Amino acid sequence: MPSMHFFFDESGAFTPASTPAEHRAAVVMGVTIADTDIAGLSQAFANFEMSLTARERQRGEPKGHLLSRVSRQTLCDLLAGFPGVSLTPVTLELSALHREYREEFPRRMHDVLDSHSERMIFESGKQGVRQLADQFRNLSVEQGMRLYAWSRCIRQALQYALIFLSAGPYADSWNSVRFELDRVQQRAGSREELVASTMIYAWLWGWSARNPFHLVEEIHTTTHPFVMHYDDGQTIDLNKLIKRNLHWVSSSENWGVRLADMTASIVYQAVRDLDDRNGSASLFASLMRSSFYAHRDGPGLFTPMSEASEALTAKYVVLAEVLKRNQSTARGRPRVHATGEKG
Repeated sequence: MPSMHFFFDESGAFTPASTPAEHRAAVVMGVTIADTDIAGLSQAFANFEMSLTARERQRGEPKGHLLSRVSRQTLCDLLAGFPGVSLTPVTLELSALHREYREEFPRRMHDVLDSHSERMIFESGKQGVRQLADQFRNLSVEQGMRLYAWSRCIRQALQYALIFLSAGPYADSWNSVRFELDRVQQRAGSREELVASTMIYAWLWGWSARNPFHLVEEIHTTTHPFVMHYDDGQTIDLNKLIKRNLHWVSSSENWGVRLADMTASIVYQAVRDLDDRNGSASLFASLMRSSFYAHRDGPGLFTPMSEASEALTAKYVVLAEVLKRNQSTARGRPRVHATGEKG
């Protein structure tokens, strides 16, 4: 059955900065591939991986942070040849998270979840949410931040795919969906993995209640596969769409997750090199030819405290500017700002 494929991986540590002056960020990348392009890209990527040297591998597995600049550019050019691919990075800005917030993050999330338990009708449901709250409180700050960023990336990747990869030849891909995420721990079924699956669903459900996924009326008709499978006429069934289709996999056995790792690394190098001393911005712009982001979205910047401030956005302006220049001189894709405003 045709499917819309989503792959996710990260780059960088999710440890908040020690001081506000320290620049720190982490990136999660979502790679969406329509069924129309999955076979061709799989073969092309396999050929690309075969060309990599031993220095670009770790215990035999190709790794994004080890790729040479030439290999990174080759990968960017390879992806640009597949119109059914959508790259959706999100960048969690960690510099602005002061010590008090860093220490309170797990407790705050515990309290929010615990308060939601009272909304459950049955006692079993209340107990389940309370247990989730306790499990989240026992995670480290880094683990909690990681789950928050992964959830944000899944939502963004899904929204952009719904807008831009739903019409024409891509419609049939929505007969099924599959979200494949790099395993957070080597041991399958670990506590973090179990909590992660539930928390990702919970965050998506909460965000969607306040800000529903946007569907295009002219495209998502009653006969569109996505609507037929996942829309009950009033809302999108996130249990059927998300919860049943999350799969934790090993990157060593999954080429799509390795692709997400490599593309996340290119974005991460750019957000680390905001002075562009190493020329990372131009590689970032080359990669983002395969994204539907408007230039103002840059690397998908956000913080868990609130929307990014003007000062924080200005810090990343070099990446927005290089995207603006690149999009103005190339035959690009249609671009839409994350809020839905056309870019």
